[in-house]
Amino acid sequence: MMVEPRSSSTFAPAVQAALHPIVCNRIAPDFFSGALLGNGGMGVVVTTRPDAVILHFSHNNVWDQRIAEQDAGKVGTFSEVFERLKRLPDNIGSLVEDEWYREYCLMLKETYNNPYPRPMPCGSVLLGYDRRKAEVLGHTVHISNGLCEVRFLVEGIPATLRIFVEASRDRLWMSFVNEAGMPIAAPFDRVRLIPDPSTPQEFPPAGCTADMEAAFLSMRQLLPYLESGTERHSKDKAFRLTL
Repeated sequence: MMVEPRSSSTFAPAVQAALHPIVCNRIAPDFFSGALLGNGGMGVVVTTRPDAVILHFSHNNVWDQRIAEQDAGKVGTFSEVFERLKRLPDNIGSLVEDEWYREYCLMLKETYNNPYPRPMPCGSVLLGYDRRKAEVLGHTVHISNGLCEVRFLVEGIPATLRIFVEASRDRLWMSFVNEAGMPIAAPFDRVRLIPDPSTPQEFPPAGCTADMEAAFLSMRQLLPYLESGTERHSKDKAFRLTL
């Protein structure tokens, strides 16, 4: 069988991607079952539960050391790793039975066992609603344009929460629309900014500010340069999450 390559003039990537949205037809309360959004710097995981939509934020500037510096040259490329895997014996029951593969996996996970740096989410935004009035049916991620749609029934009528992350700015936009795509009042009756619950105790606590008249909430988390975290340093950094 021969597969003819498609002409670049007739292949439209965005059109093809639009045919393959990621669809979840239930609530997704677990972090690893949520919808993934991002722009290469800021990442957002959209989770849903029976009484709320929760947006979990993270950023590469806060934590991005996934491989120990001394092991950076041992990772290899995808093609190099796959070629090595192809040479494994056919009679092994599992890949982890191979000593090279087992040690390779341990090396990749090494930094995740260290207290610092660590994959700390940059806080979460909770949008709560009354379960007697609204219900989440599921969500869809359109990989052709990066739009996430959380499907609702509000007082028995279909509606959608649209969520989008800007490509060039660390900003997330939301709108609540009816079946015709027209903006309507959202069912959310409470909002909360939540610092990462696994933040080390030696870190200074997150500081929160609120202006109810301006509908403004903000959270700031200091990231100490020194591991002790008890003394301020000129190289201390921080991130801010604002709603």
